Amino acid sequence: MIVLASAEGDKIEWTNSTEEYLRQYEIQRSADGTSFNTIFTVAPKGNDGNVQRYILTDEHPLTGTSFYRVKALRADLSYEYSAIVKIVSGIAGAGYIFVYPNPIATTEFTLHLSHLARGSYRIRLLSQNGQQALQKIIQYAGGSSTITLNRPSSVHEGVYIIQVAGMGIYENHKLVFQ
Repeated sequence: MIVLASAEGDKIEWTNSTEEYLRQYEIQRSADGTSFNTIFTVAPKGNDGNVQRYILTDEHPLTGTSFYRVKALRADLSYEYSAIVKIVSGIAGAGYIFVYPNPIATTEFTLHLSHLARGSYRIRLLSQNGQQALQKIIQYAGGSSTITLNRPSSVHEGVYIIQVAGMGIYENHKLVFQ
């Protein structure tokens, strides 16, 4: 899931490659990262074997820090949550990190950093069992920066975590390699 702050609101984007037995998605928001409220309900587009992409805008985001997650509710009422994404709105200089495309079907993917503290950041790509597939130290000069990363040959289809750490930031983002 990606969330970006803009003048129009917080843009929430997610993809799902399988929607079999899904009843609905609930987009949830929190001010503290613990107590979430549903702000949107979305019906699944279908399970036709293609990746489904969803984009919504929270036109009335909270001022300051907001946390977002997507709850996928199945027909049997079981559910699963996406990773929680933190976004800072309405504050000049608020930073964010996102990776695209996701899912990744190519040999390259892009890490975008914006308005973070200047300094050294460690980027790690981890498998689901915690094995490191990639590590890179970057010097971030501030502003907006994109870094193209090559998919390591050891990375096969599946779910991985990209971890960005440094200057008081520690974020994990789920990536799907196809």
